Amino acid sequence: MQVIDIRICKRKGTSMKKPTRLAAAIIVLAGGWLAATAYTKHSVDQAYRAEIERLEKRLPILKVSDLKQEGGLFSGTTSGILHFGCAPVGGKPHPKSLAVAFEERVQYGPLPGFTTFGAARVDTRFSLTEGAPAEIKALLAKLPPLQIHTDYSYGGSARSSMVLPAGSIDFASGPAKMSMQWAEARLLASGTRDAAQLQYDWSLPELSLNAGGPEGGGAMKMSIKNMVAKGESTGRPDSWLREGKEESSIDRMEIVASAPGQPPVTLVYDHMAGHASSQIKQDFLDVGFGYSMAGLEVQGPGPAVKLANLVMDGKVQHLDAASLERIVTAMFAGVDMGCALSDDKAVEPKDPRVLLQSMLKGVDEAGKMLLAHDPAFSIDKLAFDYNGKRGEMSMSAKLQGLDASAMTGPQAAQLLMQAGQFEAHARVPLDWLAPMAGGDAQRLQQMADGFVAQGFAQRDGEYLKAEFTFAKGVGKLNGAVFPPQQAEAPPQ
Repeated sequence: MQVIDIRICKRKGTSMKKPTRLAAAIIVLAGGWLAATAYTKHSVDQAYRAEIERLEKRLPILKVSDLKQEGGLFSGTTSGILHFGCAPVGGKPHPKSLAVAFEERVQYGPLPGFTTFGAARVDTRFSLTEGAPAEIKALLAKLPPLQIHTDYSYGGSARSSMVLPAGSIDFASGPAKMSMQWAEARLLASGTRDAAQLQYDWSLPELSLNAGGPEGGGAMKMSIKNMVAKGESTGRPDSWLREGKEESSIDRMEIVASAPGQPPVTLVYDHMAGHASSQIKQDFLDVGFGYSMAGLEVQGPGPAVKLANLVMDGKVQHLDAASLERIVTAMFAGVDMGCALSDDKAVEPKDPRVLLQSMLKGVDEAGKMLLAHDPAFSIDKLAFDYNGKRGEMSMSAKLQGLDASAMTGPQAAQLLMQAGQFEAHARVPLDWLAPMAGGDAQRLQQMADGFVAQGFAQRDGEYLKAEFTFAKGVGKLNGAVFPPQQAEAPPQ
């Protein structure tokens, strides 16, 4: 053991020498650093346990057992078992749950691993438990190791990176065989430890999948190029309802399916992109969504079908947030019901009928309240080009003024009919009907005239358009009561 001898000398009337001042400063800094490290370790370990408690509360289908935190002042190890589905029984995984062991190597701040400044740096590793099926273990053993790193700051935020190295895997189930190849996939995520704020950015440059049955049977091939997704959200740590937005895209996806004695069918998706957003306003959730596609081509036994410039935008509005929370809570009861049906004698038996009734009652009550708050759904635009001509469609549905307390028995359907409102609009090129007319222009015009005469459509130049509405139990097609016999019914 080294002995450090530091002598502090001071002459009367003179100042402390520079080497002495430096040594004293080193002692102060070292003591402060050790104190900061001790405080950091305590704070990180305490926050970790609180994080697990929040996670279990938010997701009842997830339980953590065998949690251990070991180590010294500068580094340590946290390990445990994640149970997906059913809670452990007698200290062992439930026979109907998926148990995954985790181990995290923790380096504490303020200089974790002497590579960065922060509260902690964590490297995470997952593995299956001893009771996992041998087939799954053998399959996962072929995968390259997943690399997960997380940096925690002193402000309560975290940043994680997850990398799945490029690789391939082959597996079989009976006569069916499948192979998969992929390029390196990356996920970057950041936010607060309590999940009040989250951001993510995910990318997979390339993926291919080949699947087939017995020799001479059907087969399927799929390839994906440049799949990316990113998003951000905010929400209460104790709730799964969140506000935010996300975007995703795929440059190209191709699927080829074949069957014995039949020509293959090929689907090609070109430059797909999707988006979604959610907002909570005065305890109501509004969701927007949509997608676009440069092209969609279907090749098969008959003529190829090519669609271009596909666009769809829609929204769901005025969903009561409290009712949604109750529905999710009730649905989690279904997991308890499945756990209660286990054949394992070590599992405490529960009456599945009681659990089922509890779940259905919760969903029914919350569903009625959700419908009573005037929810609305709409596809504001669905449009695409076919044979060089563009067609457009839209629809909306909503409930207005539904009395949830009266939603019992046979009258429930009648109340829904009275409170329900529906609209649909379509405008399509007349040329889209040409295949039905066998390519005969005169017959095509006759078909169009027939649709108009019967009230099914209206002419708009070289287009046909139609509008359908439903309100107060009465439907109308292009302004006329539909079906026609409704117009002859006596007033109620």
